[in-house]
Amino acid sequence: MGSNRRRVSPAVFFLAMVCFFLPFVTLSCAGERIESFTGFQLVAGTELKQPGFFGQVETQKVSPEPLAFLAFLCIVAGLGSSFFSGRKPTGAAAIGGGLGFLLLLALRFKLDGDVARQGQGMIQVSYELGFYLATILFLLAASLSAYFLFFEGKPIPLPLSRHAQGYKFCAQCGSRNSAANLFCEECGAKLA
Repeated sequence: MGSNRRRVSPAVFFLAMVCFFLPFVTLSCAGERIESFTGFQLVAGTELKQPGFFGQVETQKVSPEPLAFLAFLCIVAGLGSSFFSGRKPTGAAAIGGGLGFLLLLALRFKLDGDVARQGQGMIQVSYELGFYLATILFLLAASLSAYFLFFEGKPIPLPLSRHAQGYKFCAQCGSRNSAANLFCEECGAKLA
């Protein structure tokens, strides 16, 4: 049962990866949308084709954003550590989620500064659903991974009451078992 709950972490990292294929950032001028970028376009870079003078199409290369690339690497590292850590959780998924969250916040501050400098106040940047979902999912992945690392599987001391007569509590997982049981019904540990 614990390993199924631990599998929540890779699912959260996978959903964060999907968010990178959704619109992340939109640039606009005087309320008119100029361009929208997905998270993956920020990671890998892209080319913009804009109409120029006399019907010509001008191509402008948009360089990859290093912070977006590093945040995407945190997803890959978090997925890898979640799947390949075996039965015992490691801190790599928690670190990957927390670092990804911080990198997306840093990306937002960087993009705001770049647009303010280059657009001279004429261009506005707005953050889309993909950005917000990825940020929330990074935070969720870090929290869940930290929870599984530090709290899951530790015995929860249960107070004995008169209703507990005839029962044994497992020292390994805290589950209630019949007094006749030699092994825990939940985790299989030997009962005292």
